[in-house]
Amino acid sequence: MRITDSYISKLKAPSGKPVEYFDAREKGYGVRIGKKGQVKFIIDYQLTFFNSQTSLMETKRYRKTFGIWDRISPNPETNKFNEPQARAKARQFLDKAAKNKDPFGIVDGNAEKIEFVSDLLKVFQDKHIARLTSKSTQYSYSQGLRVHLLPKLGHIPLRSLSSRHIDDFHKNIAALADVKGMWPQQGGKPTANRCLGILKVALNKAVLWGYLDKNPAIGIKPFKEKGRTRYLNEDELQQLHQAIIFFESDPTKKYKYQDCIDAVRIALMTGCRRGELLATKWDNVNLTGSPATWSKPCETTKQNEWEHIPLAPKCVEIFQRRKIENMEREVPSEYVFPLKEDTTRHMLDLKHSWTTLRKQAGLKDFRFHDLRHTFASHMAIQGKSLYVIGKMLGHKNAQTTQRYAKLNTGALEDLANSMSAVVQAAVQAPVPANNNNSNQQKERESA
Repeated sequence: MRITDSYISKLKAPSGKPVEYFDAREKGYGVRIGKKGQVKFIIDYQLTFFNSQTSLMETKRYRKTFGIWDRISPNPETNKFNEPQARAKARQFLDKAAKNKDPFGIVDGNAEKIEFVSDLLKVFQDKHIARLTSKSTQYSYSQGLRVHLLPKLGHIPLRSLSSRHIDDFHKNIAALADVKGMWPQQGGKPTANRCLGILKVALNKAVLWGYLDKNPAIGIKPFKEKGRTRYLNEDELQQLHQAIIFFESDPTKKYKYQDCIDAVRIALMTGCRRGELLATKWDNVNLTGSPATWSKPCETTKQNEWEHIPLAPKCVEIFQRRKIENMEREVPSEYVFPLKEDTTRHMLDLKHSWTTLRKQAGLKDFRFHDLRHTFASHMAIQGKSLYVIGKMLGHKNAQTTQRYAKLNTGALEDLANSMSAVVQAAVQAPVPANNNNSNQQKERESA
């Protein structure tokens, strides 16, 4: 039914609780009639927002009154409306609610409180980044905000932020790789793409929270990046081994760099990611099983799925030694790689110690993550199947493992040799006699 002044005038007061009637055309708009016959206009809407007390995202439905029906002497200034006036007012409220903006300014995080991009990014930091399960992702996002986004875009009014601003920002970060004296991680196409990705997520949240009507970063494409599969050859592995021996021979250096040395050795023997390793708890390592296994919880893996990998004997020795050292602490930690100053938390990075160890080994253009590529590449060189390599690395998509296919020359050589043997056998096989040709020959001889 359609609510009109005539329809309202025919409503009868209920004997009990107030009764509500909603318009068939204007969704969310209706009237409520009470026991004494007074009619109030209402709207029904829902909003998605972050609750500042629980720091959780919530969706709630609201039903609010906004005026009293008065057909004879309406006065909007005193919240008295006839039906056409109330319908127009309801439409304004519902249009605002459709953009996830609270018509009555009740919901925490109202759009009017956000003026600059820096305001949005701070809310994004507190309400979204802080809730990410991966500590390494939290760190990566926070670094992108601190180093690039806040200094370069924070001063711009949020509603004035345009695609041109974002495109110029993206290109300028990419160009920093060519500036003399800049660290590689402070510029270049990969860094520009990571910052663009973070900004797109933040602006999507701004639309969801009602701060913006649309995302100005939509349509800006990331730069194409060159594929990278850097791994250590046998000579470089020997250089890294010599550097580790150098640090272990000095007690002072050994204490300072032991965490990094252990992490490097485990990464080379398992192909694990740095974040997975540093966040590992003792509950996830089974050293008494046959074989010993390391179970990676879904909250620490990139695929958000549990992974179970076997541990080599040398790898087990490292875990066992660290477990003994952990039990000797005054307060043992639940983490395999706890912080020295606070054993209730785990390490987040190995940047300084890894850089020192890498330089001592004389390795250039080599990241900690490339130890993972080294593990996979040498498995491929030894002829292991891509399926096995993918299982060890925890790849969910087989296409991800294809980068190592070109290194699996042993398997290709075996296939080539097998096919060569088949062809050779076919060539050397005796040719069977053709009975038809033999009979024709005999007929010619008898003639």
